[in-house]
Order: sequence, then structure tokens, then C-alpha cells
Amino acid sequence: MGVEADAKLSETDLQNKLEALVDAMPAFPQSVHRVLELTSDVNCAPKDVVQAIEHDPVMTAKMLKLVNSAFYSLPRKITSMNHAVVYVGVNTVKNMALSIATVGMLPKTNQAGMDMSAFLLHALATASIARQLAQQLAQEVDRQAFDAVDFFVAGLLHDFGKVVLVRAMPEDFAKAVQLAKTAGRNLVEVEQEI
Repeated sequence: MGVEADAKLSETDLQNKLEALVDAMPAFPQSVHRVLELTSDVNCAPKDVVQAIEHDPVMTAKMLKLVNSAFYSLPRKITSMNHAVVYVGVNTVKNMALSIATVGMLPKTNQAGMDMSAFLLHALATASIARQLAQQLAQEVDRQAFDAVDFFVAGLLHDFGKVVLVRAMPEDFAKAVQLAKTAGRNLVEVEQEI
């Protein structure tokens, strides 16, 4: 009985530690909070979203760079947030803002030795595939049931716990990755053990 109580206490302690680590992560910029708040209302005016983005010059520049990238392959160069919102839509702009903020939280280098460029590439690829699958599914079911663009965010953030561990517990995370590789084991199981 004592061993079970100790294991339960360990799980509770671990849960509390992980919650504290997530709370310690840097917050998204106020402009991103505002964009997310506005776009959560289905009746939001696109001009309000544009104004929220334009209050953050860095986000404006990054959004315009992203919307003009080969990924969107738009027929002409977009030079204003108004045009960006018209071309890609409010939900896509919302997800782009969230993506930019998330990527901004990634450390350039880390003690865990995690390749953040590979992590980002994996996250973006997963996000794109999730969105494409959702778009295909939307054609087969009621389109009003969900917004396929939201699946992009789910794909983007699916491994975000790794970023928390890299920032807060780099040595333990590096040890878990190495053990999972050498033993051919599932990383999640090894993380829980360590």
C-alpha cells in the first residue's frame, strides 16, 4: 500500500511540476492574444483583426512574409494586412499569428541538443497534413461541423510539450531521447520513467 501511495504522490508531484513548467513558458504577445480573442467570435470584423495585427510591427512583417511565401502561391504580392486577410481569410490569419508566436518561443539553441529547425519542419509538415486531411474530410461530411484550418494549429502544437521539456528540463530530456533511441523504445514512456 505504501508503494502505491508513493507512486501516486510521484505522479501528483510530476503533474504539478509540469504545470509549473508550462506556466513558466513565455506568454504570447498581447497582439496574438487580441487576434485569438477577436477570431474566436464568428461575427468578428476583419478590420478589427487587421488593426490588432498592425499594432505589432514584427507580427505584421512576419505575416506579410508568410502570406507572400511559396506556400500560399498567391498570384500577386500582398503588401497590406487588409489584402492578406481578404486573400487567406480570418481563420488562416488567426492560425498564422498563432504559428508565428509559437515559433518565436522556440529557443535557437538548447542544452538538450534538440534540432529546433527539424522540430519546426516536423511541426509545420504535420500541421499542413492535418489541414489537408481535414479539408478532405470536410468534403465528405457537414462542412459546418468543423473548421479545417483549426486542424493546422492542432498539428503545429502536437509536440509542443517537447519545447517545454527542452526549456525547463534539458538534461532530462536529452537523456530520455538518447535512451529511447538506443533502446528502441517509445519516447513518451522513457520521458515518464525519467
